[in-house]
Amino acid sequence: DIVFIQELSTTSSVSNKDIQLFVNKQFRKYKWFISKNVGTSKGNTERFLILYNDNYEIEYVRYVENLNIVRSPLVIKFKQFPQHFITVHLTASSKQVVNEIKVIENYLHIHKLDSYLILGDFNASCQYMPNELFEKAYFKDSTHWISSDEDTTVRDSTTCSYDRLVSDKVTDLINVKVIKSFGETTLKSNYLKISDHFPIY
Repeated sequence: DIVFIQELSTTSSVSNKDIQLFVNKQFRKYKWFISKNVGTSKGNTERFLILYNDNYEIEYVRYVENLNIVRSPLVIKFKQFPQHFITVHLTASSKQVVNEIKVIENYLHIHKLDSYLILGDFNASCQYMPNELFEKAYFKDSTHWISSDEDTTVRDSTTCSYDRLVSDKVTDLINVKVIKSFGETTLKSNYLKISDHFPIY
């Protein structure tokens, strides 16, 4: 009943009217929230789109703003859930990924968020976070990394688990799957027209 879409084009490419038309056609029973443009330059700026059941209500929305963060994560709290949902798309830089994870960890502590689900593109794999860095990831021991090993990329050139779901120790999800097929006739080239990341369900 909650769908998070990352890497949505900025307001200059996709208007709110375009989003409303899309929702009306594909998700008629859903409300939606679109983030502000997040990113420090034209080349890495994007938005997050959240679709949610019309029975839910948003309690508040915040952004994690920090000089070590390239794209400010979106923090959204629904009244119907104890968890805070934090959407992330961390920078594609091996030198910055661990620093950005630490910023998120500090945010959780400062705001005393005991119940949360962090989801999105962590770039916490392959060249961006090799195993020796991944094992030292700051809050890896104090959280539950729900998805950590399966390939989440569409491109044949990589088999990396960039996209992650990370929760507090109490919150747990079952049967989390990476959706890699939408029918036998669907080709990877069609996926790439939309995104180079597989959806996670």
